[in-house]
Amino acid sequence: MSEDVIRSAYHEKEMSMARLKATMQHVIQSTVYTCLRGPRPSGAILYISMEHSAGMYPVYGHVVTPHLGIKSCETLGECMMENNHCVRCLHAEVSAIMAAARIGLGTVDGVMFSINKPCYNCSLHIIAAGIKKIYYAYAVYDEDRTREALEVAGVECIHIQVDKSLTVKIDGVTVHGG
Repeated sequence: MSEDVIRSAYHEKEMSMARLKATMQHVIQSTVYTCLRGPRPSGAILYISMEHSAGMYPVYGHVVTPHLGIKSCETLGECMMENNHCVRCLHAEVSAIMAAARIGLGTVDGVMFSINKPCYNCSLHIIAAGIKKIYYAYAVYDEDRTREALEVAGVECIHIQVDKSLTVKIDGVTVHGG
């Protein structure tokens, strides 16, 4: 699925379940991943409404270090872990929000597709950015405090079951759907 197809076709109210699944599979297939932390790569696409556009504009977020001069987990061969999270790399959700900010795009009322359900810290960034809906494929970080924060803030989280036959190799890591 090309970026142009996604950009022109994304009208959330008219999006079928098949289109939602195809978009989630696109997120999985387009992921750039430099962290060794599993169980699977993480990636996100933030769709932002553009004033003079038919549809919404996609901004990609990847699990990467915030600057090219900072060595990645992949380069160093290990993660920098704190509280069961790698803190060397930006999480994909925060990376997408920051990418939008870098190019001057507002995130209010944005819709995020994330391979994994956001962790608590990413959820706080999502809430602060004004994102109102998250579609995710895997509930890796399904904590009570995360669910509560998103619910209180009015952020809707919707699970999208990806095709179990989907197998993608991303930077040497094999990702299986479902």
